[in-house]
Amino acid sequence: MINLKNIENKILDFYRSLLKLKGKTAITFHINADIDAVSSALLLKSLIKNSVIRSSSNIDSSAKNVLEILGFGLLEFKNPLNLNEFDNIVFVDVSDSNYCGIEEKVIKNFNGKILIIDHHCSSKIIKNSKSLILENYDSCSQIIYELYKISNKKLTKWQAFLISLSILSDTAILMSSNNQSISTLSYLLNQYDIDFQSLLILAKRRADISEKTKVLQSVKNCKFIKTKNHLIAYSFVDSFQLSSATSLISSGADFAFAVDKKRGKLSAVCSNSLAEKGFNVSKILKQLQNIPDSSSGGHSSVAGMNFNYKQADLIVETLIEKSLKLINQLENQ
Repeated sequence: MINLKNIENKILDFYRSLLKLKGKTAITFHINADIDAVSSALLLKSLIKNSVIRSSSNIDSSAKNVLEILGFGLLEFKNPLNLNEFDNIVFVDVSDSNYCGIEEKVIKNFNGKILIIDHHCSSKIIKNSKSLILENYDSCSQIIYELYKISNKKLTKWQAFLISLSILSDTAILMSSNNQSISTLSYLLNQYDIDFQSLLILAKRRADISEKTKVLQSVKNCKFIKTKNHLIAYSFVDSFQLSSATSLISSGADFAFAVDKKRGKLSAVCSNSLAEKGFNVSKILKQLQNIPDSSSGGHSSVAGMNFNYKQADLIVETLIEKSLKLINQLENQ
């Protein structure tokens, strides 16, 4: 059971920390920033005085498209992050040091304040930070919306648009959304007169021919394991892990993962029906953390993992073992 009062207190406490920031603040996000990451940065910039957005990595094509359509320049997002220029840094939509695009030793040597706003479950949270991590929220933008409510700062229409778009984008067009997200989306659409079809056009990610080819190959070459009522599918890829794993689910798998053995990366996804029965992808990957040089993060239905490429075979074997065990337990309930 979610303790709403406890969440409210966490949000209020974090908001007070934002108000106490002094000097210049950098707002940044995870590598290959998506729509929610970019939207979160733009929303937070309006809440923090003397703040700028800085990127430590690339922005994906969907996020770039949104920035261009809404009239935001890309220059601020292209400026590299130099921590020596700032007194504070706020990470949005990321809490894992492996995904923030900044070397761990650089963060360790930073003398300013470090704050985090995220909705992902992470096994390696950035050290010496003040964090607001709420896993029951489907997007980071929604958490920042809660900060707006406390501040009594009224949203503009474009800000409401960004929050709505982030909800759609991060829930695969509401396929993995919770009731809270649907309620928030409905309120914003009506209160700010937002056209839902416009949101859908922007939220639907369009893969290029290279990605389509790789994903089709991953489905063609996948391996699968049958249980009594479910299918586990996995494939070895050299790119597009998440798209590949998602396509395996669309093809009929209940739990799927795609592994890049050379780069030590993995994405895992489960079907909505399996998630409803209690299967939690993030918790499954957490069980692999005892394997050296590995870290994971994500949600109940989708999560990712970084690992030492030398441990790839062990990672795959252990993940199959752990997922099989849980699925068998769920089937026998």
